[in-house]
Amino acid sequence: MNEQHPATIKIIKGQQHAPEEGSEILITTLQTMQKRLDEPDSKLNAQNARISRLETLSKPYLDIRERCFTTHLRSFWRDFIIPSDVEMTLGETRALIKSLVGLHGGHAEADAIMFEERRPARELRPFVHIYGVQPATIREIVSKGYKGIMRMLDTLLNYFLKKEEQGIFDQVKDLVKGELDQAEVVSKDFPFED
Repeated sequence: MNEQHPATIKIIKGQQHAPEEGSEILITTLQTMQKRLDEPDSKLNAQNARISRLETLSKPYLDIRERCFTTHLRSFWRDFIIPSDVEMTLGETRALIKSLVGLHGGHAEADAIMFEERRPARELRPFVHIYGVQPATIREIVSKGYKGIMRMLDTLLNYFLKKEEQGIFDQVKDLVKGELDQAEVVSKDFPFED
């Protein structure tokens, strides 16, 4: 005996047509539903192709940022390792930032991606010294859409921080550890040069 699914029987019974007409209506309905299900798949495939292309295009950009970072390490961090108990003076910090300015402008998100994907953990301290926060924190800030904090972090690389700038930066750096909304508000007080 040929069993029919209860939903199929309901659709066929709901239609006041002969069984053959009901079957055609059911087939047409199922085909329409399948097309609707296929639409997101085709959009997803197109999006995946675009992402793949962008990843390919971004490789040279990350290569340049990585080269700059490693040059900076070689020049200022004595073979990549400075004991963690050694604090840099303000003059050393400014020299560190100046070494990066000539090579490229600040782009904290790209540098965070480059660092997480390509650099060993022993180089974390120089990265944090440049941006004030860890790469994972930068990625979190970006993922939550805090544009003011990111603008400040991107600008820092081009700054020799003055006293008032350093105060705002330190306050934001402390707030980022748990109060991102407040850090975003405070970051807008940073004196950006437009």
